[in-house]
Amino acid sequence: MGQVIEVRFMNPANMPMEELHDSFTVAKTHEVAINLAMHEWSGGVGVIKSTERLGDVQYVKAGVNSCWKYVYKCVVEDDEYDREMLAVLFAQYKERQAQ
Repeated sequence: MGQVIEVRFMNPANMPMEELHDSFTVAKTHEVAINLAMHEWSGGVGVIKSTERLGDVQYVKAGVNSCWKYVYKCVVEDDEYDREMLAVLFAQYKERQAQ
């Protein structure tokens, strides 16, 4: 069963980081959520070549809206050269570890 996962694409080249896109997805895994958000943002043409989780999982306390925060580095295929961006995910349930 999937869960609602908010995906925010951020440009790490700018400080403070620029938000490129923010969307809500329903997915079983973080990889699926990232790919769904990329599909929505790019109109179906964006391709994520790789994802890598960065840092530790953080619990964000926000009352009834408390959630888990994950940060991924994504390499996106582009016409001229590959680009890096961050995908910041917010999920109500902590991701299960692979068995």
